[in-house]
Amino acid sequence: DNWDVRNVEIFFFFFAHCNNLKLNVSKWVVTNKCKYLDCMFHSNANTYLDVSGFDTSGAISMFSMFEANPNLEKIDGLQNFDTSNCHAFEEMFSGCSKLKELDLSSFDTRKAKNDKTSVSTNGSTATCTQYMFNGCRSLEKITLGANFTFAGDGTAASSYYGTLPTPSSTYINDADGNWYAETGEVYTAANVPNLTEMTYYASKKV
Repeated sequence: DNWDVRNVEIFFFFFAHCNNLKLNVSKWVVTNKCKYLDCMFHSNANTYLDVSGFDTSGAISMFSMFEANPNLEKIDGLQNFDTSNCHAFEEMFSGCSKLKELDLSSFDTRKAKNDKTSVSTNGSTATCTQYMFNGCRSLEKITLGANFTFAGDGTAASSYYGTLPTPSSTYINDADGNWYAETGEVYTAANVPNLTEMTYYASKKV
């Protein structure tokens, strides 16, 4: 819990596939020396993570950072992430089927690659925000900021660049397949606008 990670530059696959491991990183101070957070918490047993102590201003890749955590219900600290230098967000929350809320209001994805340029330490390719929210079937509320775009060039969301999940009444009460902006607009997953500061709900009644 008290590891000094202030000089760590690469967390690539740090705790990946530790399926029974529950972590407490709430005291960690990750500095802007950190470049790679790829797959850091992939396939853990966490129900809660506090990453408030992470300075991500130097990070260039968050590929699959929280992927495949089916028990993860809440992540604190994301609202403070500086992702202005990050190029890879593919599958970041993919498979987090119990996450109900995400605050990505500070996320800047304008530098995200949309040409399958290799950016990760293992040479993997990342396609912007593709599959970023894949399998987040319980997601009821998400806040996006003015610098969030599903494609780095600001074009519309798509299956290639990535979209929000389509809300289903199987997992979310009163969901009808649409996302509801707090200001009243209604969007399909593929039509949620880019570069717009807004909170969206998976149901009129959420």
